[in-house]
Amino acid sequence: MKREEGLIRAFFNLMDISNDGYLTEDEHKSIFIKFGAKDSSWTQETFQGMDTNNDGKISFQEYITGIIDFFYSDDETSTNRFFFGPLVD
Repeated sequence: MKREEGLIRAFFNLMDISNDGYLTEDEHKSIFIKFGAKDSSWTQETFQGMDTNNDGKISFQEYITGIIDFFYSDDETSTNRFFFGPLVD
C-alpha cells in the first residue's frame, strides 16, 4: 500500500496547483479539462462528494477516501463513482 499511496500522492500534488495541500473545485476540474474531457459537468458532484467536511476543499485524506470508495464500493449512487470521470463509449 505504501507504493500506491506514493502514486496517489503524486497525482494529488499534480492537481494541487497552489501547493497548499488541498484541492479546490477549480483545481479538481482543471486536471480533467487538461486531460481532454469534453464535458466536465460531473466534476462538481464528485468534488462535493469528496469534500466530506464541506469546507470547500479536498484534503489528501478525503481524496484517499474517495479513491477507496471508487474502487471498492458497490454503491452505484456514490458520488465517487465518477472519481476519474464517467465511462464513455
